[in-house]
Amino acid sequence: MFLVSFFCLAKSKIMGTAIKDIDSESPKINTITIQAERFEYTPNVVRVKKGEKVKIIVDSKDTAHGIVIPDFGVSGIYSVEFTADKAGTFTFKCPTYCGEGHNEMTGTLIVEE
Repeated sequence: MFLVSFFCLAKSKIMGTAIKDIDSESPKINTITIQAERFEYTPNVVRVKKGEKVKIIVDSKDTAHGIVIPDFGVSGIYSVEFTADKAGTFTFKCPTYCGEGHNEMTGTLIVEE
């Protein structure tokens, strides 16, 4: 009986440590919320660090807006997630037609080294 209890306790401690180590190594997500309203994003310039996992949430104020970042292969209506794996300046835009000024609805993503 003592041996079984000891084995269960030891296994529990080992499993708990393994789970804790995995959680502490999970990458943090840089979450950025931008407002989208007819023909503009606020802010319209977003800066992140190369290597960061990024989530951009689109808070639409008037109609359905989204975000597409072709250089990172992501598109979404409410949010996008990606890893900023290359440095540079990239354009993002609204993938959902939102009126006559739709083509001007753009922003800039700057990924810094």
